[in-house]
This record gives sequence, structure tokens and C-alpha cells, in this order.
Amino acid sequence: MIYIQPFCLPKQCTGKERYKREHEAGQRLLKDSLKLEFGLEIPNLLSLIRKEERGKPYLEGYPDIFFNISHSQGMAVCALGNQPLGVDVEKIRPANLSIIRKCLTKKEQNYLKSLREENRNQDFFRFWTLKESYAKAVGIGLSLDFSSIEFELEPFAAHLNPSEKNWQFLQTLWKEGEEAYVISFCGLQLPESPCFLRQYSCKI
Repeated sequence: MIYIQPFCLPKQCTGKERYKREHEAGQRLLKDSLKLEFGLEIPNLLSLIRKEERGKPYLEGYPDIFFNISHSQGMAVCALGNQPLGVDVEKIRPANLSIIRKCLTKKEQNYLKSLREENRNQDFFRFWTLKESYAKAVGIGLSLDFSSIEFELEPFAAHLNPSEKNWQFLQTLWKEGEEAYVISFCGLQLPESPCFLRQYSCKI
């Protein structure tokens, strides 16, 4: 299952402090999600979070629980399951041209060039979050060469098939007020629920 939670930060909160607070929001969401999904109440959750050699997080003492969190400018997302998975969220904003050239294949870049600017920004983050969710699922994070894998975009919530046969993908556009976010999930199996996002209320 994938859980999503919007949150607010003070406007004056920027840089490292903003990232710290966003990460804390993601950790709180993880704690609440574990309770909702597995009935687990872990008071000192942070003491159980460990990282593998390449940085993939896991819960010490719970080998059958896989999790991943992501956050971006007012939105936190948490994915839980019993097999490896990854999730990524990004607020849609102007795409950086140098990152486009570095992280997308020529085919993906040509696809973006064919779009109007507002659609180009959205679909860049569709590509980015798919690649990021895959990197998290396989456990190599940003050490993955993003230009080494290629996606063909389909409508939101469709299955997307890169060259890696075993991994499955889901993706959606999430709107929160005037802001829009792209959320992508990668896993060895898709969430059982036909609606792969669930929203709930909690105080951040």
C-alpha cells in the first residue's frame, strides 16, 4: 500500500532546515503507516531504521517488511509491502535543462521536445520519479545512471515497462490545492488495492 500525506512548512523555512523538516514528516508518515498497515506501534522507530551498503533503508527485526519514503515541497509519501519496492514524489515545477540532458535517454529527450512547455515539465517529472522509484527499489539510489534505463510514458495509472522485466510500475498525478505532484511506485508486485493511493488525516 502507498500512503500520502500533505503537510505545511513556514515560508521562511528554506535550505537544509526545510529538507530536515520534510524528512521528519516522511518519518512520521512511516510510523503512522506501519500502524495502519501492520498494526505495529513502534515508539522509537528511528532506532530500528538501518541502511544497507548502498543506502537502502530497512527495519531491523522486521525482515518481511519493506518500506520506502519520499517527500517534496509539502508532500510526503510512504510505500509498504512484503517485497522490495521504491516510491518517489516530486512537485511539478520548471524542469532543469541540464538535468534533462544528463538523466534522460535521447528518445526520452526527443519526446519531451515534442510537447508544450506545461506538459514538458509534468512529463519530465514522470520520467524522473519512475527512474528514482526504480533506483530505490533495487537499492542503489542515485548511484544509478538514469540515462541507462528508458521508459515510454502511457496514461497515468498505466503499467510502464522498462527493460527490467521483473519490476512493475504505477504512477499518478496528485493535486493538492493549486499544487500538482507526480508519484511513482516500483515493486516486484503491485499493491493489492485497485486504488494504490490512500489519504488520511493526521497532524504534522
